Amino acid sequence: MRRAERRALAALTTLGATAAVARLRALQSLSPPDLAFFHQATWNAAQGNGFVQTALEFDAGSLLGSVHLSLIRVVWVPLYALMPAPETLVALQGAVLMGGTAAVAGLIAGSRARSATWLIVLGLHPMTVALATCDLRPLTFIVAPSLLVIAGLLHARTPFVVLGAAGAILAREEAWMLLSALLPFAIVSTRAHRKPRLLFALASAIITAWALPRAIWGHGANVSANADLFGTLQALWNGDRDWFRWPVELYFAARCMLAAWPAVRCPELLVPAAVGWLGLMVFSNMEPSAPVHGGLHYLAVLAPLLLGAAAVGWHRICRDAPSTARSARSWWVVAGIVLASPELGRMLHWTQAALHRSPLAHEITRVRHAPGGVLALPSVAPLLSGRPVLRIQGHFSPTPGRVATVASEIDHALLTTERPADGPPAEEWDTWQSALPAAGLNIRTTVEGVQVWER
Repeated sequence: MRRAERRALAALTTLGATAAVARLRALQSLSPPDLAFFHQATWNAAQGNGFVQTALEFDAGSLLGSVHLSLIRVVWVPLYALMPAPETLVALQGAVLMGGTAAVAGLIAGSRARSATWLIVLGLHPMTVALATCDLRPLTFIVAPSLLVIAGLLHARTPFVVLGAAGAILAREEAWMLLSALLPFAIVSTRAHRKPRLLFALASAIITAWALPRAIWGHGANVSANADLFGTLQALWNGDRDWFRWPVELYFAARCMLAAWPAVRCPELLVPAAVGWLGLMVFSNMEPSAPVHGGLHYLAVLAPLLLGAAAVGWHRICRDAPSTARSARSWWVVAGIVLASPELGRMLHWTQAALHRSPLAHEITRVRHAPGGVLALPSVAPLLSGRPVLRIQGHFSPTPGRVATVASEIDHALLTTERPADGPPAEEWDTWQSALPAAGLNIRTTVEGVQVWER
């Protein structure tokens, strides 16, 4: 790898890690309770207590008993133990998604097609940037390993296929579906290289990925994007359901497809990506799979197909039409950055907000390093989750007995100053205003609309 390419990868890695940390410190996390969940479980694991957590009560958080099977969580514990902070985990995801994805895509393209400019284009692809700063989601760690599988199939490197498949399986239980989508590309590559061991390695990985959750849980998955496919088809046919419920998904898909235009030279990967994306947009009953929405990380299972198709397509363009590749490279850079400008703009906004140390940020830092349990607003919960007891306001049933128990086990609380409008939120606010003083906590200060309570 040339020096300019190494510098480009270093810059992308740094940018991904920095943007992810900035989003966390700017209190702009996409799903703060989930981030607090993963961090507290990792914190406990690093302490030798196992993957236990108190942030979300509907999920045990244990490694094998959680809603999702993400064994990758074991892999990041040693690194986290060296620098125990939520920033470590989000920085790891940002670095792997931007730097790691570009590096593996470079392996796919090959030395003749690869350049520093090309690596930057793939590293700044809208999909890559969006997933890199998607809080902390084990599913996103499926992207780089799956691209390594594609590299192994393209260049007849069986070790790449095996290592990449192992990494994908560690990410989450959906790995078998993504690896199965690579079968058309594997068949084409096997015929080209006349090495059936490539197809055998991939097939073995698919079977392993399919069998692993069933061996542990006794079934394949705990969550489905659509539990009633027939009912959805009937609703679409009768006009009771829009074909595309969320226009933002179409807009993001269009930007991603345009930014990966060389993918048209690799239909073996592009078609499965397009079909999967279309199916997700039409049939999913989950939240939108797009930036600024909670379902963004669902696209991690499609990202390797689209980005891999772009890398393979660029490899073929440079091989078959080098003059076209040279003329296309410069405008692709400009077009790619323009298409990713919404994501890049948000990264800049988070960085500016994180650099501005507000009074609330100082209070969060003080409580963060103080011992004892914490009751926190969802937005500040991730930064306060490195402790045995963290309760997130609004994420457990505030029955009188439960409120009294939580009030007795915490030493700090960060809650809104303003009483919500009438209804259950207002009733819960009133409950805490009486329960906390009764448990010996008093308001220490009020800053930026947040009451800081202490025992």
